[in-house]
Amino acid sequence: MNPADSLVGKTILIVGGAGLLGKEFCEELLSGDARVIIADINYEELIRIKSENADITCLELDITNEEQLSNSVKFTVDTVGKLDGIVISSGIDAKVSLTSGANFTSLENFPAKQWNQELASGLTGTFLLLKHFSPLLKSGGSVVVIASDLSVISPDQRLYNLGNEELINFKPISYSVIKTGLIGLVRYLSTYLAPRNIRINAISPGGVELDQPENFKVALSSRIPMGRMATKSEYNKAVRFLLSDGSSYITGQNIVIDGGRSIW
Repeated sequence: MNPADSLVGKTILIVGGAGLLGKEFCEELLSGDARVIIADINYEELIRIKSENADITCLELDITNEEQLSNSVKFTVDTVGKLDGIVISSGIDAKVSLTSGANFTSLENFPAKQWNQELASGLTGTFLLLKHFSPLLKSGGSVVVIASDLSVISPDQRLYNLGNEELINFKPISYSVIKTGLIGLVRYLSTYLAPRNIRINAISPGGVELDQPENFKVALSSRIPMGRMATKSEYNKAVRFLLSDGSSYITGQNIVIDGGRSIW
């Protein structure tokens, strides 16, 4: 490992750390001898993670709740002191399945309640998290926000209607708005935090191959120059790099990691 990419001695907070990619990032950072704090709203999963690795500090946190955020800042300071990095991998994402249902509804039928809930979690929550936690970052610290390839391209709604003659299912409008908004937040904060020698960048991943319907995976892969979806571990090294001193002159950027899909 290049010494510039070392995480030894760094303390990193992973928000949404009990999620699919959050757990991957946790394992990657632990392998680099970083001290890891996982914050998530999923208490049961936090307990399970803690039972498997006593070295991880777990923090139950709803990032839309400012009182919880304030209390969590105090807990973090009392437990580990200052932070070297923050990874934000939280939010709500409607996953395509054989029975996607109401979550994949049209603009005309999209409930305002769902819109407000998803923006509160994905965008407002990120703002509130950084409002409370960015003061804990040391000089030279780094923030990595996980966005999406849909921050730079529009969803291809045909992918959610395979086998249907008409477009009846839609990737939620809220998702694209949130991920695009996160890039604006990163750009704004890159200049705001720079005087403190703190960097902030985004990673925009493409789709991860899991248990989606086979026809969906084939159709999406045909739209990707590399001919496949990502594995869940393929974003780990980029996160590690952006948290390390090896990326000391990178800030305000959106690094798209999508197998080339957004090039077409």
